[in-house]
Amino acid sequence: MDERLYNQVWGMFEDLARTVAAYRGAVDFAESRMERELDGVLSDPRTRVGPAADAAREAARGKQMRLVAQARAVLDRDLGRLADESDVVEHALPPAYARWDSPVWQGYQVPFETPMAVRLGDLRLPERDDLRIP
Repeated sequence: MDERLYNQVWGMFEDLARTVAAYRGAVDFAESRMERELDGVLSDPRTRVGPAADAAREAARGKQMRLVAQARAVLDRDLGRLADESDVVEHALPPAYARWDSPVWQGYQVPFETPMAVRLGDLRLPERDDLRIP
């Protein structure tokens, strides 16, 4: 049972790392794309000023905002699933993996065997403060 829970928590950590890396990569891509489009507008003196330049700038910013919004929607969906999984898993964790405020510490007895792992804390992200991965 401990090994299954350990593998599940490790899988959650890997899912979180992939999800956040994909989000941050998408945001970086959207920003670099916008910068590339703005550089194209600014590089030609004929298109640097005027209504066409303003429209091109707005179009580039609009694309960037849409890409970031799409990436954020996917991130929120995936982090919501991980938060749900974390809530379920948290209640099943043995003392070695549990938070200090977990009820499993109420009847704690020193184990006969060394646990596979020990919880050192929670992983948190600036993108979502309420998500805690053991």
